[in-house]
Amino acid sequence: MPQDYTANNAWKIPLHPELAETPLLTKEHFHRGAVAVAVNGVPIFNAANNRGEFATELGELDRWGGHAGKADDYHYHLIPEHLEQIVGENNPVAFALDGFPVFGKTDAELDEYLGRFTENGSYQYHAVDHAPYFIAGLRGKVSTDSIDNAPEDQIIPQPFTRPIRTADYGPLPGAEITHFTKHQASSYSLEYQLNGHSHHINYSWDNDGLHQFEYVDSEGNITTEIYEKLNQLKQEHSEEPPKKVRPATHIQQADTGRKYCGDGMCDNIETTQQCPADC
Repeated sequence: MPQDYTANNAWKIPLHPELAETPLLTKEHFHRGAVAVAVNGVPIFNAANNRGEFATELGELDRWGGHAGKADDYHYHLIPEHLEQIVGENNPVAFALDGFPVFGKTDAELDEYLGRFTENGSYQYHAVDHAPYFIAGLRGKVSTDSIDNAPEDQIIPQPFTRPIRTADYGPLPGAEITHFTKHQASSYSLEYQLNGHSHHINYSWDNDGLHQFEYVDSEGNITTEIYEKLNQLKQEHSEEPPKKVRPATHIQQADTGRKYCGDGMCDNIETTQQCPADC
């Protein structure tokens, strides 16, 4: 689902990065949030998930090295090397949040942080085909929300991801995705097999912020859910009456989002009301 990473809800990448006296290792830090942003605007998270396990080794990622999080957002856990086909192999495919560029694999010797200094004295990271896969440590200066909370600290500022569905659907054991179709710019269909039967999830959204999900089981029975994506600022400060939502089987307003909401853990900054998915 689209996420609005603009204005104050965005990462900041320094134009003139500075080397840190003590680089922070990604093994020991940043198991939350993004550590880099790809040139297509998609965030790149630590190769290790928030349990400290490498997502790619668990089979959690698609062919591009990413997956969708609990907040309906898509992000990478590997460097998206396929973007080299668009930008060219001599251009970065991402920028780390410390300001240094990230490239695909190289034959050049890398340091312990999986980067190197070039002939002109600049620094850059590279992807490798073994753990920790990229950015073993951030050579540049960054700010963190709580270094004492490591490894679950994160680089700040870190945007909110706002889910459309706040219920925790969880994994579907035994399911295998067999087909995915893009009908229009905002209309998709996913097919999966479960116990030898084919099921579909059709989802779409309109310009009014209404998102519709159709769950079609193997016998053709359809369950429809419609969610309204609220503008948080308007919701908090406007006295206008709420929009009318089309009748549906299930209607739910989107969660307004918390920094840690959607990670599966109820932290001391969250409550049941603020983050029902976690608490």
